[in-house]
Amino acid sequence: SGKSYIGSSKNLSLRFKQYFNYNHISHPKRNLRIYKALLKYGYSGFKLEILEYCDVSLLLQREQYYFDVLNPEYNILKVAGSPLGYRHSEAAKKLIGLSAKALHGKTLDKEHIEKIRKGNTFSKSIFITNNDTGDSLEFSSMTEAGSYLGISRVSVRNYILKDKPFKGYRYKLSKIETSLDVSSKIKKNTKKIEVTDITTNEVNIYSSFTLAAKALGVTQSTLSLYFFRKRTTPLKKRYILKLV
Repeated sequence: SGKSYIGSSKNLSLRFKQYFNYNHISHPKRNLRIYKALLKYGYSGFKLEILEYCDVSLLLQREQYYFDVLNPEYNILKVAGSPLGYRHSEAAKKLIGLSAKALHGKTLDKEHIEKIRKGNTFSKSIFITNNDTGDSLEFSSMTEAGSYLGISRVSVRNYILKDKPFKGYRYKLSKIETSLDVSSKIKKNTKKIEVTDITTNEVNIYSSFTLAAKALGVTQSTLSLYFFRKRTTPLKKRYILKLV
């Protein structure tokens, strides 16, 4: 989408589960810009980067630092940890200044972000390969791969480290992309999606999960899960899906 969102959490697993839960992000009372953007563009329209790991006590200070430096468009409020837009007191500002002292005078350039990105496993693409057919799926993170398979990110990581198959699939990390401009993606190689509308008998074929998800008003993860679990019931009680 060309825009960004910055958040912080002391429980990344919970945060990721929220972002990859369609019912959570589509709930009418959760009126966040980033949720609307995920629903509009799909997960393939974004990439996830962990800018920094820090002590919990410094979490809000560091989040505020990146707010000030990167000015993320999807964050409605630009004050870390303040749901009502309350501005920090002078004492809090001093704490933020002290936490950022080590980076005083430096800019967060592409080289710096690239080093941070290469240092964490979340930024590496995950390939899972079907042992019987040889078909491969690529996911932008362990979290997305886990969402597709119905398991946790930690489980995906363990299968990779132990080089163990799961449900007929093998897993491996891809080489780190060298460009910051490479978009995260979920793609099914050489497969198209045939969608039959049982209310009109209209049949459409889409060349990618991205296009099919957009047309149906669902996320790519929803489509992936539909095929992985071999569902035969109509999606949204209306659409029959088939890989062709």
